[in-house]
Amino acid sequence: MVLHDLDALRFKACYHSNCESATISELQLETTKDDQINGDSYTATSVEMCQCPPPYTGLSCQQCAPGYHRVNSGRYLGACVPCNCNGHSGSCDPATGICFDCQHDTVGEHCEFCREGFYGDATTGGPYSCMPCACPMATDANNFAISCQACLFFIVSEAGLLQSCLCKEGYTSDHCERCDVGYYGDPTAMGGSCQKCDCSENNDLSIDGSCHPVSGDCDLCLNNTGGTHCEQCKSWYYGDALVAKNCTGEEAILLNVEFANLILILDSDSGYFSTTGHSSDASKNNALQNVPAISVVAQCATTDPDDANAIQT
Repeated sequence: MVLHDLDALRFKACYHSNCESATISELQLETTKDDQINGDSYTATSVEMCQCPPPYTGLSCQQCAPGYHRVNSGRYLGACVPCNCNGHSGSCDPATGICFDCQHDTVGEHCEFCREGFYGDATTGGPYSCMPCACPMATDANNFAISCQACLFFIVSEAGLLQSCLCKEGYTSDHCERCDVGYYGDPTAMGGSCQKCDCSENNDLSIDGSCHPVSGDCDLCLNNTGGTHCEQCKSWYYGDALVAKNCTGEEAILLNVEFANLILILDSDSGYFSTTGHSSDASKNNALQNVPAISVVAQCATTDPDDANAIQT
């Protein structure tokens, strides 16, 4: 047995029951370290240097060698046993046995699991214990599975194996080859992926049809909004579609007027529209006077249908 992890040395200084004091003098304690000799040091010839068996290392074989860890069994400090990394790592923590740097697409304290996007049995120990999921492709760029399972067809076909994929968020279908509701893209294209639809938070992306699964164009816009990304107030509405989300049409005015040569003139002082031209219907002329200049659209029909146009402010 050797001294290990020494914290203190205690000496009995008094051997009588009525001893009041004791003194220790000329006490020396030498320490050594495994280092090159320099001008201020000398070789400690009295320190043992053991030839250790494979599981152990250190001057007195007091440490576990690389690839081994200590267990609380056996004599004294316990025994050093090989790291249990299922053949996927050659090193582990010498105290806990937790494996370092798992290889072959494995993870876990003992490299006992396949990493995300791979399937198989990591405990078999081979370099090909874990294989990539073809969800939809067996490449890192186009593998969108958390995990998958492979099973034989009941009737073996040329494909041989059928994989059932557990897809990451945003992907769906048997092989994660389609974007889920609220996402868009093309996972089957090399390097392609699914991105969350950007609809300016103006629709419910959990509803099927809220955005196009390939282009990402938004639909079913709420809050009186429209546009490719529900980013603007829809026709006849005004306000802030992005921040305040207060598109309203309460003060919008639609004028359907049928007469020739209508011109709307904005009076900058009063903020009202006035008109030139006239209609055969006097009531329409009166209605066009003093129209508030708030989102006004006049649809004008001329005597020539080809010249019909709309004026929007």
